[in-house]
Amino acid sequence: MSNMSMMEEELAQQHKSRADRVRLGAQVFGAILVLIGTWFAVLILRSCIGVLEDPGQTATPVAAMSRVMGLEGVQIASGKDQIPIGRVAGEVLLVVWYLLASSIALKFVTIGGRMVMGVIAERREFLAATRELLAWTRNHK
Repeated sequence: MSNMSMMEEELAQQHKSRADRVRLGAQVFGAILVLIGTWFAVLILRSCIGVLEDPGQTATPVAAMSRVMGLEGVQIASGKDQIPIGRVAGEVLLVVWYLLASSIALKFVTIGGRMVMGVIAERREFLAATRELLAWTRNHK
């Protein structure tokens, strides 16, 4: 075996070991994203189940949401009367908040799963998942 072919073989081994480390890192990062997304999804689900068990516990978050959005004193004129809609608007915003939070958690799970499976299946899927993650983060800043 010549010196040149031994060097080429050694370079190929180094390149392969780097690629294996990158794949392993991507799989670990994808698994971490799946765990984070799952953890947040469970927290959101637990919170929603708590609301279903005791609807009265939403009074504090709804009041806080109304206060933060400046909706406490908002009223709509209905003939001679004024109808306060601050609490209803706060409840709607709270539901939208839960929906947004759950979609973000599911996005973490989806992207992490694609990263883990993309590295296992083929590199193009990994690149597509990475591009999707970058595009999503750019659009949601």
